[in-house]
Amino acid sequence: MDQTQSLSLLLAKPALRKKLAEDPQGLREELQLDEATLAFLRGLDSGELESQADCLVNKRFHEVRGIIPRTIKGLGEDARRRFRVYAEEEWPAGHRRHLLDAEAFARGCAALGLPGVDPFELNRLEFRLRGWGLRVRFIRAEGLRGRGWRIHFLCHFLGRLVERRW
Repeated sequence: MDQTQSLSLLLAKPALRKKLAEDPQGLREELQLDEATLAFLRGLDSGELESQADCLVNKRFHEVRGIIPRTIKGLGEDARRRFRVYAEEEWPAGHRRHLLDAEAFARGCAALGLPGVDPFELNRLEFRLRGWGLRVRFIRAEGLRGRGWRIHFLCHFLGRLVERRW
C-alpha cells in the first residue's frame, strides 16, 4: 500500500490513527506497509492528522445536510454527533459518494428507530442512486390528518427530477 492510500485510510478511520500512535508495527502488519510508508506516517503530526480528519467529517456532514435537510432537521441537535459515529465506520468513495453517504446515514438512523428520518428523502435518494426513470410509491408518513399513507411520484423529465407528493 502506498503513502496516499495509507494516509486516506488514516483520515477515514479513527481506530487506525490510534493504532499508529500506540502500535505502529501492528499498523504496519495490518495494512502491509513497507518501512518507508510507515516512516512517512510516523512523521505526521498526530494533532494535525486529527484536525484534518475532523475537517473531512465536517465537510461530509455539510454535503449530507444539503441532500437530506428534513432528516437532519428532524434528528435535531443530535444529528451531527450521530453522523460522526456513523462516519467512523462508513466512508463511501466515487463520484456519487455524497448521495451514498446520505442514504447510508439516513437508513442507519431509520434502522435505529430514530424519529425524524424523512421517508420521502429516502425514496428520492433511492430513485437518484438507482437511475430509474419513473417511480410511484406509497409511503407511510405524517400528513395534515396525522400518520397515514401518501403517494410519492418521481420522474426524470427534460433532464430534471420532477417530484410530487399527495
